Amino acid sequence: MLEAIKATGTEGMKPSAVAELVGKDRKTVRAALQAAVERGQLVYRDNGPHSVYVHPDHA
Repeated sequence: MLEAIKATGTEGMKPSAVAELVGKDRKTVRAALQAAVERGQLVYRDNGPHSVYVHPDHA
């Protein structure tokens, strides 16, 4: 999951796209993504309906 987000570069990935990629529901994926943010593995960009998760290398 983290490598897929890193591959998107500065565009990042929406939680729904990550959920589709890993085949899990959005609620589960969103919790995992938020945990990754807390660990410093991802950065969350709050852009309203276009919010995305970005790898720190591209933040």
